[in-house]
Amino acid sequence: MRLDHKLSAAEFRQAETGFTQARMEGLLVRRETPAHRLYPEAHRLVTHFSSKAAYGTLDILHVAAAMILRADTLLTFDKRQAALAMTVGLRVEPPMHK
Repeated sequence: MRLDHKLSAAEFRQAETGFTQARMEGLLVRRETPAHRLYPEAHRLVTHFSSKAAYGTLDILHVAAAMILRADTLLTFDKRQAALAMTVGLRVEPPMHK
């Protein structure tokens, strides 16, 4: 969002502070995704869903990580990533508007 100039520097700092606070309060927890599980899941996503739409590599890896970690929600502002996440049954926040 910052690189696309959709967030000001002040808004970015505020978001960063919010993420730090959420981690400190236990609302966000950092978890490692082992590569030996990530790449097969990413390959599964590509195999099953890339014929219907084009997804970027990082989009696929992020959704694969969410699946491995058994997330129910993916936080994203990327429309293609959100579409893939919803296709595999994840809720997306903030909701994507078409």
